[in-house]
Amino acid sequence: MTAPVTRTCSRPDRERVLGSDHPETLTTRADLARWRGEAGDAAGAASAFGQVLNDLLRVLGPDHPATLATRHNAAWWRGQAGDVAGAAAALAELLSDRERVLGSDHPETLTTRADLAWWRGQAGDPRGAAAAYEQVVEDRLRVLGPEHPGTLAARADFAYWQAMAGYTVRPARTGIQDACHVQLELADDQEPSANAPIQIALRLHAEPDHAWALPDAQWPTLEVVATPISHADIEPASALYDHTHDLEFSLIPNKPGRHVVRFTVFHHATGTALQQVETELIVAGPTPGNQVLVPLPEHRGRR
Repeated sequence: MTAPVTRTCSRPDRERVLGSDHPETLTTRADLARWRGEAGDAAGAASAFGQVLNDLLRVLGPDHPATLATRHNAAWWRGQAGDVAGAAAALAELLSDRERVLGSDHPETLTTRADLAWWRGQAGDPRGAAAAYEQVVEDRLRVLGPEHPGTLAARADFAYWQAMAGYTVRPARTGIQDACHVQLELADDQEPSANAPIQIALRLHAEPDHAWALPDAQWPTLEVVATPISHADIEPASALYDHTHDLEFSLIPNKPGRHVVRFTVFHHATGTALQQVETELIVAGPTPGNQVLVPLPEHRGRR
């Protein structure tokens, strides 16, 4: 069966058949701009989104959802191209309009708040970014629920900017700190090296006299957020913990040297921080596999 023409035609075809101001033509131009950015040309994407925005303002008006979305994309790629202060300023202006048009609890408004917090941090205000993400997490929990990908992403970004600001989490006094401890272990025999993944397994060990140590114990749903405090990437940034299996994280250090990773355990439904530990890896020379990593004390920043 032949695919519909509207799914296969290029921008020149849509401009010829539908006209340059047709909504589907403008959508194709926006998609082209996004893929230009994904291909590595952030400046070109920002410029292309700016051109699409000018036409959307003329054709659909300033309050149309497509216009607002294009303003967001133009600001995002502006930041990716290096103008982080300009991106933050554009998103701050957009936030006022999205709150007015869509409401403060609309998912796209929450996305603008999250991205504004991100570029605020990138512009040199990690404390402001952490404070903003804390509120985004609370509102996404309330509006979207704990399972929504946006909530999980915001919690991971909140933990990241807390780390960048030098803060540590003050865990809630639930008893978990005294009854359980986080155990980390290298999950393979490979020697740590720059730009190569290092597998880290995480488990939460319950003391024998704790209720969670019983064979039929009902563990609450826990979420673990991993934050590298060094030149490194980690995947996944957050994951739900199942006490019957280890969680596995893949750390990719971008250069040799000392790398610190922070793991924060949250109560998934409420977002309450229960535990926080840090561990370090030295990426230089051979390191034995299956080595137990010793968490560092919570010594960074404020308590």
